[in-house]
Amino acid sequence: MPLFSGDPLIDPFGSFPGTGINHIKVSPDGSRLLAAGSNGGAGIAALFNTSGEALGSFGDQLAPVFTANYSGDGSRIVTAAYDGSVAQWTSDGALIRKSGLEQAALCDAEYLRNGNLLVASDNGSTSIWTSRGKEQSTFLSDGTTRAVTIAADGKRLGSASDSGNVHLFNSDGEHIRSFETGGARINSLRFSENSKRILISTYNGFAKVFTLKGVKKLAIRATDDGITNQATYRPGSNQIATAGADGFVRFWSARGEALNTVAMPGSSSGAGAQSLAFAPDGEQLFVAMTDRSLWELS
Repeated sequence: MPLFSGDPLIDPFGSFPGTGINHIKVSPDGSRLLAAGSNGGAGIAALFNTSGEALGSFGDQLAPVFTANYSGDGSRIVTAAYDGSVAQWTSDGALIRKSGLEQAALCDAEYLRNGNLLVASDNGSTSIWTSRGKEQSTFLSDGTTRAVTIAADGKRLGSASDSGNVHLFNSDGEHIRSFETGGARINSLRFSENSKRILISTYNGFAKVFTLKGVKKLAIRATDDGITNQATYRPGSNQIATAGADGFVRFWSARGEALNTVAMPGSSSGAGAQSLAFAPDGEQLFVAMTDRSLWELS
């Protein structure tokens, strides 16, 4: 496909309606793009349809909103914010509930299959909370816990720390093991589709793949200069896409072979590639840049 070989089409997809963008996500049915960030002192999220039409923005938290994620059925959205709260919304952005969970910034939150929330915090915790804000489990580690992820089979949960450690849990939040990945801050992590591998991106420019026992299987120098903000798998494959602070999006084989490099619009002016989100069929990739521009690659 053109994303992984040849020259993909790069189409403008609009602009985030705020002062800074942190994270994007495609809805489970592929019909919408969800973006999270800031508008001055307010944390906001914004919705777009797949044609790039802005459907509106919403927010009730202090800036920034670090991530916004859908529930498995796409009916709800959860946002994690600097003020220590998570807010839950309908798929159209109507507030369901806001819960202050920690006296520290919340860096990420995702829905579990049972409707509970898996949450990462600046205080180093990985925790599970009910949808009404009752704590179910907590694991503390050194440094900020920046990201969480859930395996496709629902049996394993993961989190990543600024210490460079990955932490694995069962579906109830019981700690299984932690392992080192090289010492650099981890910016993102994802399970592979078969739930047997963990893909991370790091502050020192790498994308790495590990087994669930912590055995390193792959290390890619994913940017020539700076930070790898995100690494993600293409749906239906083990191919990898990475977003670099240098403004380049790069595509890799499952063995780490470089397949394609795309200089994003704005990269020559210093804009970085902040976040990536594939459409469910893997045929389109949406890219959020640090200059708030949104793009579709196909």
